[in-house]
Amino acid sequence: MSSAAHFSELYRHMSWADATVWQAVFELPKNVDKTVIREKLYHIHTVQHAYLQIWQKKEMSIPPLETFADLTEIVHWAAEYHANVERFIAELDKAKLATTVKFPWIGHIEERFGKPVPAATVTQTLTQVSAHSSYHRGQVNTLIRALEGEPPLTDFIAWIWQKSPAAAWDKISNKQS
Repeated sequence: MSSAAHFSELYRHMSWADATVWQAVFELPKNVDKTVIREKLYHIHTVQHAYLQIWQKKEMSIPPLETFADLTEIVHWAAEYHANVERFIAELDKAKLATTVKFPWIGHIEERFGKPVPAATVTQTLTQVSAHSSYHRGQVNTLIRALEGEPPLTDFIAWIWQKSPAAAWDKISNKQS
């Protein structure tokens, strides 16, 4: 499997996993305080959007959390990302995957580490976004359980065992938070 095909599969899983977690969030009782979940989900999708803008060499434009009236608006934003990143990955080739990434926040990272950091490639940062999203989906699942909801199983292998279903964004994006 080529790297581009690998990332296509990995990101199709990520889209499905994100949508599956969103479905579980919308199944929580309406009277439950979802503030912390809202912040975590916003963080996941902020990072996803930020990296896509970096890969596409676009000016960074992330709407503040306060601009989203409710969870429904954030889930629409999440679904938009997954459609856009799917198109981006479809256009990847070996040369693009090997391209180094210029982070707008690199100065902060070097200050934190106290030294210059090596460049990262598109391949490495695609891996980072997937890992970062998985890490925070786990946190959201923990919050779902704490709110007496049922956290979904979103492991990559569980997705494979289910024959790699497509993300069901259209089934959740019309729900009310």
